[in-house]
Amino acid sequence: MRYYRLLIGFLLFYWAVSLHGLANVPHVQGDEPWLASAAWKLANSGVLGSDMFSGFQRMDERSYGFMPLQPVAVALALRLGGLGLFQARFVSVLMGLLVLALTCALGKRLSGAAVGVTAVALLLLWRTTTLTPMLISGVLFVDVARIARYDMFVPVFGLTALHGYISAHRQGEWWRYMLAGGLAALSALANVYGAFWLGVLLILLLWNREGWRAILFLLAGAAIVWSPYVLYIWQDIPSWRGQLLVYPSRYELLSWRWYLLNIVREPYRYAPGLGGHVWKLFARPGLLLLLAVPLSLALLTGRAIWRREWAARVLVTPALLLPLLFALLIFSKYINYLVTIVPVWAVAVAWIGVMAWQQRPFRWIRPYHWTRPLVTTIAILILLEGIARHRALWQAGLSIHPYRPFIGQVRQYIPDGARILGSHAFWLGLDDFAYRSWFVPLAQHQAASADPRLSLPEALTAVDPSVILVDNGIQRMWTADPNMAQLMAEWMADAGFERQGVVVDATYGRVEIWVRR
Repeated sequence: MRYYRLLIGFLLFYWAVSLHGLANVPHVQGDEPWLASAAWKLANSGVLGSDMFSGFQRMDERSYGFMPLQPVAVALALRLGGLGLFQARFVSVLMGLLVLALTCALGKRLSGAAVGVTAVALLLLWRTTTLTPMLISGVLFVDVARIARYDMFVPVFGLTALHGYISAHRQGEWWRYMLAGGLAALSALANVYGAFWLGVLLILLLWNREGWRAILFLLAGAAIVWSPYVLYIWQDIPSWRGQLLVYPSRYELLSWRWYLLNIVREPYRYAPGLGGHVWKLFARPGLLLLLAVPLSLALLTGRAIWRREWAARVLVTPALLLPLLFALLIFSKYINYLVTIVPVWAVAVAWIGVMAWQQRPFRWIRPYHWTRPLVTTIAILILLEGIARHRALWQAGLSIHPYRPFIGQVRQYIPDGARILGSHAFWLGLDDFAYRSWFVPLAQHQAASADPRLSLPEALTAVDPSVILVDNGIQRMWTADPNMAQLMAEWMADAGFERQGVVVDATYGRVEIWVRR
């Protein structure tokens, strides 16, 4: 019973920390308005598209640049609570709560309640990353759960699929294997890399020799869930290809060099903000204690292979296979993707930690008198640094300027009925205008999948804005490409644009508002 009280306490702690300042901390991330705009249109018109991207590959009618599960869930939240950053982020917080519950249940089913609750504590308190504008606390799970993206949806259905497999293995019923496959497929409908969970289940079936029937039922469940989305893509394959091939470097599946480059670049996923300075790891206890992850996985792999422990196999298969597939098949090295793996790693570390505390790690490790002091020291270091980082997260709202007042300053320079061209990060708060993202003219000019491909002046004329927002990101682009800057300046001068105002914000930077005469 004491473990359940601890679990409830941890869940309440997560809820309080995550909801505090949710609409303000962190500052609006680029993908959040993009996804929210698609969800808002879905909530109001039943169409999964974004008017911000009207004019390029039917993105206003059919969005293929991201999978549909998160926008559908956010659309429901926006339908109930109205358009707002808090409402969109609340969905991610709720998914995080489910991940914590599923992680605890996984640890309990494999090795006891103590392991499950300890894994939850690690997810909430163990600082595992350096600090960036997105990773404010450095506790990866807590930071990612505050962002209105699809990241937190993947582990919800991935872990649920793993639970489904455990039940199927123990009960031996065919429909449970089918259910597990369907849940893994739902994980892929949150993000494509969620399909890796299906690979995890297939490896477990083969490793445990559960027969070809189990494999067929698993794949049938996945096919049933995927079939509606496949039909959705089939209705307009040219637009699907056109939207995905805006970033062709992500899909060079036929090039062996692509796989090699992915592997070589994989360390960047694990160390944002280090800038190559590995010595910074030793300045933070939580980062240094990441060595516990490979150590725990090595010990559990030994139990899975030589002792043939089924529970150890269930844990080490996703813990090892998922990062391997990430390294080999994912070109984008975003650390937030790791949120689908860290719950499994947390269970692995908790498992070994609890065994060490109980002074029964392995028969060949003697004497045991040093294990409890070591575990206690590690726990204290994690707790103290975790509390300090949560305090920093709690106070971050004092240094991060709120989004709404900033947008309010920008709005005062925009005339009624304006057609705006700006970064999609500014759409929230300007959604009542005809708003177009800079992505549209730039993709129409530069993307290999543009059809037809236009010159930059032609692409800008097609958008036909009456107001242009020039932020720091656009200024950096022009600095890097003087030819583009010159073309843009000439087009704006010919079209009669004048700078109407400038808004400078400590968080969101400098924004120039240009209005056509």
